[in-house]
Amino acid sequence: MFERKYEKLAPVSVFVRRMAKSVAMAGLLVAGALFLGVSGYHWIA
Repeated sequence: MFERKYEKLAPVSVFVRRMAKSVAMAGLLVAGALFLGVSGYHWIA
């Protein structure tokens, strides 16, 4: 998935794409958890 220690570093464009993907996945995870929490509070309280 990533470069080995002995390989050259990835270009900046690959790094930016990887970071954007990671941030998007984290955002979706947080948004999903927030949605579940808000909807649970709405229906229980």
